[in-house]
Amino acid sequence: MPASEIAPDRDPPGAGCQPVVSPSSPEPGTRNKRKNVPVKLKKITACILPPGFGEEVVRVEDLARGGLCYRSLNTYYEGSRIEVAVPYEADGANIFVPGRIVRFRELPETEFKEYSVAYIKA
Repeated sequence: MPASEIAPDRDPPGAGCQPVVSPSSPEPGTRNKRKNVPVKLKKITACILPPGFGEEVVRVEDLARGGLCYRSLNTYYEGSRIEVAVPYEADGANIFVPGRIVRFRELPETEFKEYSVAYIKA
């Protein structure tokens, strides 16, 4: 998919995204169960390879050591295994790692869905 077809900003980057990791400062009275702090990104792309389908280039909303969050027009189901390369360069030597869709939500008033991916350890 050309870079011009990557999901455009409809909301501020990361708005409503539920990454696989959480901020290091939990709200008072809550416990932070996540290990890594997510990084909000503006222009990092990833390539998603679902089994049996073609590749999809997406813009990454949040990235952390344990996974990432991205938006897509395509439908992936919670629990689905994928391969992901991030950062992704169209003509580069990209390394794909296994991941699993752990969460998704439909974005109101858009055609996009937001996905959280956890990397799968070998």
